[in-house]
Amino acid sequence: MPIIDQQPWQSFACHVDFEFTELTHGAALNKNQTGELSWLIWKIVDSQMTFTFKSHGDVSKAWDRAAAQMTPVRESPHTAVTLLLYNTYSRG
Repeated sequence: MPIIDQQPWQSFACHVDFEFTELTHGAALNKNQTGELSWLIWKIVDSQMTFTFKSHGDVSKAWDRAAAQMTPVRESPHTAVTLLLYNTYSRG
């Protein structure tokens, strides 16, 4: 029977640090994205920025408002013909 650690965060400085690493791992954030998220959190904590999102719905509504202010995109059908040229090699 596997051993289940009831407090896996104990090797971290605090429980929130463990939750942060779980989030970044689960979201498959790369090194730069993890750094940017960490920087943003510290800016909010230091009260240098205001954060208003409380849910995914808030984020989605913000994207919808931003999209409504952008230039509309129209689809224009086009036909394209591609000609592929390549060399073949053989022995003999």
